Amino acid sequence: MYIGVSRITKMSIVSSIFFVGIFFVAPAIASAQTNINGGYVPDNTAVDTPDDSGTGDLIITTVNLILSLIALISIICLMVGTFKLLTSSGNHPVADKARGLLMGAMFGIVLVMIAWAVTKSVVKYLGY
Repeated sequence: MYIGVSRITKMSIVSSIFFVGIFFVAPAIASAQTNINGGYVPDNTAVDTPDDSGTGDLIITTVNLILSLIALISIICLMVGTFKLLTSSGNHPVADKARGLLMGAMFGIVLVMIAWAVTKSVVKYLGY
């Protein structure tokens, strides 16, 4: 059975949006805190900690922001590369460019994961 390119394209776009949505929604759901009655407790009232807004916190926030932006760009490149590969219709130069984009996006995602792990380890070692 032959599935047309438009149907495959629609399926890939819908599945890409679904999985990207999961990446953004699942962490928010997982970090939601509830009190004993099951109601939502905002983060600022859950734990009473002193306000330490020092240079270390600024560096950590900046690094996390940069890593998040790079990860977002990599995910967008992954989706664009997938779309281009699916719509190349046997055109080898276009398919080769799409494969290169996909490889670069995967490399970017792996690089972000490694950078995040190194950052987490350094922050833990320094005691922030």
